[in-house]
Amino acid sequence: MKLKTSKLQFLNLILEAKENRLLMRKEIFTHKKISLSLTLNIPGYPKTNELITEFYNQILTELKNYLLANRIFITNASEKQIIDEAGNFYLVSIKNKNTSAQEIKKITELFETEHQLGRLIDIDISDKYGEMVSSGKQKLCFYCKKEPAIICMRNKSHTHVELRNFISKQINQYLKTIRREGIKNKLSSLAIKSLLYEISLTPKPGLVDFENSGSHTDMNFYSFINSTSAIAPYFSKIIEAAFIFVDKISINENKDEWKTVLPKIREIGLEMEKEMFLVTNNVNTQKGLIFLLGISLFAATFILEQLPETSKEPCSYKNIIKKICKGLTTNELGNATEYTTHGEKCYEKYGTNGAGIRYEVEQGLPIVFDFSLPFLKKLIDKSEGNSSEKFNFALKKTLLKIISVNNDTNILYRNNLELLNVFKIKAKEALNHKDFDEKYTELNEFCIKKNISPGGSADLLALTIFFYFYQTLPSSYRTLASQK
Repeated sequence: MKLKTSKLQFLNLILEAKENRLLMRKEIFTHKKISLSLTLNIPGYPKTNELITEFYNQILTELKNYLLANRIFITNASEKQIIDEAGNFYLVSIKNKNTSAQEIKKITELFETEHQLGRLIDIDISDKYGEMVSSGKQKLCFYCKKEPAIICMRNKSHTHVELRNFISKQINQYLKTIRREGIKNKLSSLAIKSLLYEISLTPKPGLVDFENSGSHTDMNFYSFINSTSAIAPYFSKIIEAAFIFVDKISINENKDEWKTVLPKIREIGLEMEKEMFLVTNNVNTQKGLIFLLGISLFAATFILEQLPETSKEPCSYKNIIKKICKGLTTNELGNATEYTTHGEKCYEKYGTNGAGIRYEVEQGLPIVFDFSLPFLKKLIDKSEGNSSEKFNFALKKTLLKIISVNNDTNILYRNNLELLNVFKIKAKEALNHKDFDEKYTELNEFCIKKNISPGGSADLLALTIFFYFYQTLPSSYRTLASQK
């Protein structure tokens, strides 16, 4: 008996909520305005919860964008959004004077039918006299997709438990897809941004920048713009590969699975290299960065998916990168029988000092996370002036910070260890000199004279920029990333 009374109470509460909604509609049509409302078709009780509300807010955002795209304009001042016993409810009046309620109904019906979860979405249109505009169509049951929904309801073909569990699963999957699309777009954008910031930094000692080609004769500023444009579409493929990996593994289980990560990143990286060479006339502009950004994007995606609460901690990135690159130096340089590549030749001659970026990533990118990233953040926080001035100055100093600690194999291959050490000392001296600009110019002249190009350090600067911008993302984005 108590159960029946409880159900009756719930029903009365829902009916009362719907009466209140009707009064809200009346307020709109007294002004001779068309009204639009959004609700969800949720069986059982309660009609909403945290998951449903998150889904509802996502649908509302999509609907507003859809209306605007179809030139249906809402009156922002009339917006009402509430949560009551009948669930989530949104109501607004329409500004359009020459668009009929029937036309608007057709447009919103299209939104429902084209949407992946359109059967859960209910958009009602009332004309300026308060009359509801009906489509006259029977909607299929969301669960079985065989009978009209009204028939399944009358026959009680499906239990509320079945329906609620099914709907929750569908909503969770949809929100997961939306969230991952957001992560993919944001991280890809940050990767492109970091490359453009690095190449645009002018001047750079011995390196290609906007004004000159440094110690290079086979490439210029536009070579890098071309190659960046060519490789950019592949960033999303790396992120998608990370999503697939996340779905297979947790951070503390199936450790052997980590052996599959680097080959997958390299597979995509080889596609990127092919595209790069096509637009640069076979000149290597960003091969090292393709490798580094591939690993970094994979790690950043994994962190967002697995460890959202610690995603700002550099040590987390270091640990993931170490897992990906475990044994890399020995496997790829130590076991070589013929030393043919630049990296192999440097390793053969200088050992660990010539192991280059392979050794650096195997250690978890300590130059980035222990030196350049905190250094850049501190400079930006302390700097004054406009944004471009602050960044140009901060990035110049950060580049020298990297040069001063990096055993750059670009320099080792072109020159020798002795010159590399001299260059590192000069970079450190310029970094701490009271007349920084003068010493920076002298360093650039030294590079041209000695044919020095610290390309490996430039790559690490791009990574530093990438992680800097990630760490300064708004907290709302990191909250989005943590929603599962």
